[in-house]
Amino acid sequence: MRITLLGCSSSIGSLLLESARALYGWVEVTIIENVPRADDDPFVPEGMDVRMMKAEALTERPIGPFLLAMAKPEAKRATWAWFADRFGLQREELTTLISPHAMVASTATIGRGVYVEPGVVISPFANVEDMATINRGATIGHHTRVGEFVNIGPGCHIAGHCHLGASVQLGVGTVTFDHVSVGNGTMIGGGSVVVKDVPPNVVAWGNPCAVVKERVN
Repeated sequence: MRITLLGCSSSIGSLLLESARALYGWVEVTIIENVPRADDDPFVPEGMDVRMMKAEALTERPIGPFLLAMAKPEAKRATWAWFADRFGLQREELTTLISPHAMVASTATIGRGVYVEPGVVISPFANVEDMATINRGATIGHHTRVGEFVNIGPGCHIAGHCHLGASVQLGVGTVTFDHVSVGNGTMIGGGSVVVKDVPPNVVAWGNPCAVVKERVN
């Protein structure tokens, strides 16, 4: 199996590589870094042969399939836009990586470029759109829709028939009730309990969750 990672954060990248190795046994990985990294930042699991490249040094179109190795929606969106504009990458070239230690219902729909970490449960008829990241231990209820570039933090629990708009970010341990919608670009603070709809482009947190301020992107 071959994967080219576009960008890479240490926390996401390391666990992603572990999942790829567990799933495929052997994987050839190229990481194209788009931000400076300290030379002594150890994030590659022992025993994996990973090729590192700098984005600004690329002289030809990278070889896919591709996966974004970061969690924050803004970083993922900006990184994908940069590579798509410069090299003409298409969404059809994205791969999807689901940890073998996750449970995904056969009736769930998973988009391109999605990364699902260990311990995740995705319930029947859920829909996860392109380039979303679902961190370890999160659960997604039945008939829930997760928009593109969303980042669902570790241990989040999303009930059934919910809708998370594009680029939503849920902090660690967030809980949502049934039939709740969170608008595009909104950030929910960790440990929040979302009992009613939250508008787009705001920061909200608490139990019950309430809007704190507008988001300025």
